[in-house]
Amino acid sequence: LHFLPGTPLRDVGVKAVRRAAGDLAAMAASPVGLVATALLPSSLTQHEALMLYEAIQLEAQRLDCPLVGGDTCIQRGESASGIHLTVTVLGSAAQPVLRSGAKIGDRILVTGPLGGSFASGRHLFPPVRIFEALQLRSFLGDHLHAMIDISDGLGKDAMAVASSSGVRFVLQESLIPCHAGFTWEDAIKDGEDHELLFTVSPSADCSTLPFQVFEIGKVTDGQPAVIISDNQGRQIDVSQQGWNHGS
Repeated sequence: LHFLPGTPLRDVGVKAVRRAAGDLAAMAASPVGLVATALLPSSLTQHEALMLYEAIQLEAQRLDCPLVGGDTCIQRGESASGIHLTVTVLGSAAQPVLRSGAKIGDRILVTGPLGGSFASGRHLFPPVRIFEALQLRSFLGDHLHAMIDISDGLGKDAMAVASSSGVRFVLQESLIPCHAGFTWEDAIKDGEDHELLFTVSPSADCSTLPFQVFEIGKVTDGQPAVIISDNQGRQIDVSQQGWNHGS
């Protein structure tokens, strides 16, 4: 969970819940409950700790994923270092959508614009696409083959699906939807957009969906990779581009 020093604790709590809930959306799972564990510095006041807890509880309720347990501990002594917060969501899906189901010939789509999440501040309030994921499953049925929540950038997350499925993704630069002021390069590497990337069969009818989706490429045969076909006709391998948690 990434946030700058001085970020309001209410915002930290909201982001922690929404970010975890993205894993439910990625599999088209319905929320069941949530547990949260916090390791807090002793410098944090009781009021601040309560603010964080209440933010988590209220956001969990809003997502119909109630807070059902967890633990809170206080760091003391010289080893105390900031806030450590872990949120785990529990869900249920009769037929979860996996990363490994993409097939050669599939169309590749996303649920919304990408790029610039941290620079814009959107990373603190990422969208939660559980409703959209359930609707994709309901409307598309077996035509919906694979899905992932875009948290580490379009490049790395698309590669996670391509690798798991043993296929190659070819994305069209001109088709990638981007937030105003940002480019396809930002969409590839920035992360924390939390839109859904999914693949569907060539015959799937996405026009009946109750929300807009954007087709950005095709699944092809070949060594697993994510390739951008740009406006100059170049083929750019972006398989390893994205957020690096070790940096």
